Amino acid sequence: MPLKHCRSQCYDNSAVMAGNKSGVQQRTIEKNSKAVFVNCDNHSLNLAGFHAASEESDTVTFFGTLDALCNFFSRSTIRWDKLRIALPIILKPEPETRWSAREEPVKPICHNFDDLVILLEEMSTDLKENVDTRNRIQKRLQDHQINSHNAANDLKVLEMHFNENKEAIFNESLSAAFELCENYDVMVELRTKIKKRMPGDTASDVRLSAKQEVMRLMKGTTIDRLHTEMKQRSTGLEDLDNKFGFLLDVEQILKKGKSLGLLDDEGMKENCLHVAEFYSSDLDGN
Repeated sequence: MPLKHCRSQCYDNSAVMAGNKSGVQQRTIEKNSKAVFVNCDNHSLNLAGFHAASEESDTVTFFGTLDALCNFFSRSTIRWDKLRIALPIILKPEPETRWSAREEPVKPICHNFDDLVILLEEMSTDLKENVDTRNRIQKRLQDHQINSHNAANDLKVLEMHFNENKEAIFNESLSAAFELCENYDVMVELRTKIKKRMPGDTASDVRLSAKQEVMRLMKGTTIDRLHTEMKQRSTGLEDLDNKFGFLLDVEQILKKGKSLGLLDDEGMKENCLHVAEFYSSDLDGN
């Protein structure tokens, strides 16, 4: 099969396949520029969340603690049975192939925190605990029924959500966290974290309260990193949507056709000419 006839290529996000320097997709494009590369958008979005949550040592510790808690229960069938009896939840590890990987371990613990603490306190005094009993439970899900135009639009909406609701996300999370600390008599102002003073910083800039430190972590670091990662990893998807998105937007095509007539729609004609320019040996834009 001659490579010159290839019009698209799709792999997962491993560097050896999807890498833009020496990956299979790049080597193929060097031989045939019309072989448009389509990556796994689900995986890209998951990686954006993964790297955003790895930006600060505090967030790494937080998610590491949740993962360790899940491992503690899942490695013992006895513990797992106790968890299922005591709580109406299932603790989940961090799946590596889902965009929501960072949310899954947090949600059940957040909604059942009190019951989980009681269970752990009871188990801490149980002499029958056997650390050698092991059991692994894993579940993976992927949604594959989505086209590139819808995926691009969904990603834009997600970016807008984080940009427009940053304050609300932060305030809601902070309020819930401080309420938990108050209920369990956890002191959150034991010390004031001292940030390294940089040129131009004032004295008030370098001493952060617990609330200010969490604000810096969530707003100034983690969410900003998430936005940056999403931008960087969605470039290929945006290029793909710019080329073909108008063909997949059936509702818009029919709407324009009824109101203007397809032959008179300059925007539609421009899109057709654009895609035909790229596939000059395949299509006549006119």
